Amino acid sequence: MMASREQLKKSIVAALDRVAEEHEAGHQPVKGARYSLRADSGRLVEIMFEKDVDSPPNFWCLDKLIGDDMRRELMFLRYPKADLFQKKGKNGEPDYGRHSALLSMNKLERADLIRIEIQNLLQLNRIIACLKAA
Repeated sequence: MMASREQLKKSIVAALDRVAEEHEAGHQPVKGARYSLRADSGRLVEIMFEKDVDSPPNFWCLDKLIGDDMRRELMFLRYPKADLFQKKGKNGEPDYGRHSALLSMNKLERADLIRIEIQNLLQLNRIIACLKAA
């Protein structure tokens, strides 16, 4: 039986709560869950998960941390930093072009990112293992 999007998202948030710390910027109340994951090297890896019920289960991190072998298994989009503020928003002003929760994350805000649509918990666990090895 396939889990609903809402069930999958709750399971992903629970899994991230177990392996990572809440980011210093905190979580957004509804839309974004911000985390800092401690890699095996000791460095902190920033990640953000879109937890709201209306969006797909999107997971954001630095593009360079996800290798080609891992990418073959993923549904993803790349968000190069060169594309930031290139389009105009509804108000006519340049638009950030990414999820607003990323704006308060120092390492992700203006970096080359990858947005991965998580399909299941096994995939999440493989991504976390990849990030921990970074």
